Amino acid sequence: MTEAQLVTKILGTLNRVPGVFAFKIVAAPYARAGISDILGCCRGRFFAFEVKLPSKEKNLTVPQGNFQASVNLAGGTAYTVTSVEQALTYLNALIESEQQVRAALVDQVCRLTQPGELYGRPTGPHD
Repeated sequence: MTEAQLVTKILGTLNRVPGVFAFKIVAAPYARAGISDILGCCRGRFFAFEVKLPSKEKNLTVPQGNFQASVNLAGGTAYTVTSVEQALTYLNALIESEQQVRAALVDQVCRLTQPGELYGRPTGPHD
């Protein structure tokens, strides 16, 4: 299997996952160097997957590594993947972390809101 075939296979699988939009940007003369093979959004979280064949996973170029670092520093998630299974593992971890963050935010709002209050304003028949 070629790297291009693996990218196509991973893209097809990712785009069947509910809440995921993934795509490939075709290299162009004015495109940023090192941009990952697959970019996407999963339930509001940006991700970037650099696809490598299993025997080549350590062969990231400096621009590819810089792109991944930039994505991670900006709050997105960037990984190098060598299979559909690995891409799904990272995507599932992203979904789980998003669910944990959402649950923590709901818990925090519930602690800050007194019973019968909504957004700091009293609610009820006296409104």
